[in-house]
Amino acid sequence: MAKKKKKPDFSKPKEEPKKSLSVDLEAESSEIVENAASSDESEEISDNEEEIVESEDRKYGITKKQYEGLITGKPAVSSQTNLATSTILIDFDMIDAQAVCDAIANAIIYGEVAPASADRAVSSRQYKKRLENGSSVNQMFSAAVNQIYGKHDFYKIFETKNDILQTTDYTSILEAYPAFLDSSRYSLILTGNFDDTIFPAIESSFSLFTNNGQIIKSSSDKENIPSGKKITVKITHTFLTDIPAEKAGPQPEVLIPTTEFLDPVLYITKAPASGSKEAAIFNAILNQMGIELQKAVNSSRKFDNSTVTVQLPQSHMNFGTVYIQNVTHMKEADAIYRRTILDMENKLKDGASAEKLINQIKNNWTLQQMNDTFTNSGTALLLQKGLELQPEAEEPQADYYLKEYNYIQTAGVQDFIDVMELFPSLGNLRVYSLDGKE
Repeated sequence: MAKKKKKPDFSKPKEEPKKSLSVDLEAESSEIVENAASSDESEEISDNEEEIVESEDRKYGITKKQYEGLITGKPAVSSQTNLATSTILIDFDMIDAQAVCDAIANAIIYGEVAPASADRAVSSRQYKKRLENGSSVNQMFSAAVNQIYGKHDFYKIFETKNDILQTTDYTSILEAYPAFLDSSRYSLILTGNFDDTIFPAIESSFSLFTNNGQIIKSSSDKENIPSGKKITVKITHTFLTDIPAEKAGPQPEVLIPTTEFLDPVLYITKAPASGSKEAAIFNAILNQMGIELQKAVNSSRKFDNSTVTVQLPQSHMNFGTVYIQNVTHMKEADAIYRRTILDMENKLKDGASAEKLINQIKNNWTLQQMNDTFTNSGTALLLQKGLELQPEAEEPQADYYLKEYNYIQTAGVQDFIDVMELFPSLGNLRVYSLDGKE
């Protein structure tokens, strides 16, 4: 008789060969403060914190400690900026804890931003933003955000028509940087195989941060997700090439305009209250919808190299989004989306089919969303996600990823049927390209 497989335990990261750990230094971002998107200095520091900190690494940070022989391993440093926070993530061996903590604190507090580094950071972010603005998906999502929130803070973050950081210079960066040295903006997340000696190392290093009494103003934008609304967007199509100008040849005398565009279609669905059991099941169903839609698209002759992407609800944006890219006819996209939802609803109401589909939902959620638990840094980011889930809550749910896993794994047929009813046949809001064919 075959042995029953033991369910994986996601409460701990996978044991790593060395006594290693991750430190996730999370700082509240300035991207959702009042007039955030018009504040070039705040946006610049948030989006390029890693570049600015690393620019002084040889003078104050980890590289300097390695030259001095105080750090024996090879710590990895990365950063990212989310909607409401920025993160510095450091992976290192426990034996180097004191030296690494000192190096990171010194690099942030005492590091000097060189003019060349500041210019490079600004140029890099401007270039990335221009690429983002040229994306048809981003242009359509910007229109959706405008519909849901109006032209306020969130729209300013996602708008795709203007360049950014036009007034940001070296002086403005120097003036903005001290705002990131306020200890009240930071959370410190530890994961991995560490012992109690890490705490004195953290205390002696990061205690240099002080509380400046700075007030972080969160956005007051309220979600207003419509019901069954359709909007169309005029897309600015940008065509790029990697052929140098000298090899491109002469410009044709007659330009033949492109008349067929394979633009995306977006479907947005309002999610249940974040942190709830219903929200967890909603996420699992949405994840499975993406899989089912991709299968349907791949098997249809009416779609050519179309891809399906799912964006789960996130902090401050409590709705799920499904993107179907490279759509020839919008009606075909609507039809296949509608059929997928109806098919899942029918299967959930049919005994044997329901059991099979629910097992698929649970297994696919585990495979796609819980892989991060197999590394220390991945677990740290999951804990951070939990902290951001309900920022106004008295007791933040850092361990929500475990609760979410348990909610989904213990949910029964009726739980899935109830939440499936929250999915309108074409979403609460759908976004089409004006160039798309009916």
